[in-house]
Amino acid sequence: MRITIAQLDPLVGDIDGNLERLIEVTRRCHAQGADLVVFTELYLVGYPPRDLLERRWFIDHVERALAELVAASRSFAGTGVLVGAPTRTGSRVGAGLHNSALLVADGELVAVRHKSLLPTYD
Repeated sequence: MRITIAQLDPLVGDIDGNLERLIEVTRRCHAQGADLVVFTELYLVGYPPRDLLERRWFIDHVERALAELVAASRSFAGTGVLVGAPTRTGSRVGAGLHNSALLVADGELVAVRHKSLLPTYD
């Protein structure tokens, strides 16, 4: 298995730009034979997103971007993408969000795992 670690510097709040760069990098890695491209924690929104996470429109935008990524992943069949993004918990308790790692491959959202050891600061 050929794994590529994408050590990029996403711009906080630039979901569209971060997604565009993610897709571009994944296409290049796919062309070079990567089986999996791994991006950083919260790559899609940039880190740390702070109060942007409190804005419903921002999380809606994240969900649309993830849907675009799933669709785009059909064009690099055989290469999975592991990316960090906030996802809704479905609960109104606390912020109502998870800090998640999402695995996308071949036009599908294959798996989602939520961070469990959260820092106690900020």
